[in-house]
Amino acid sequence: MTNTPAFRTPFDREKAQATAKLLQPILTDLTDLSLLGKHAHWNLRGHQFLAIHELLDKIVDTAREASDDIAERMVT
Repeated sequence: MTNTPAFRTPFDREKAQATAKLLQPILTDLTDLSLLGKHAHWNLRGHQFLAIHELLDKIVDTAREASDDIAERMVT
């Protein structure tokens, strides 16, 4: 069995690695944002609880979707 990838990118290896290197900090920041947002989401108190709770849900969902898109582009 060989280690040949099942999918070949149209980009040369150097460009693909450079792109992944540029995207990695963005992926890290988005993952961090979603974790911080979820942490805040579960630790809310006060009279504005529901509105902020729902807003944090939207922020976390957006960050997770964006991080998924970035990760897919990095793999490609």
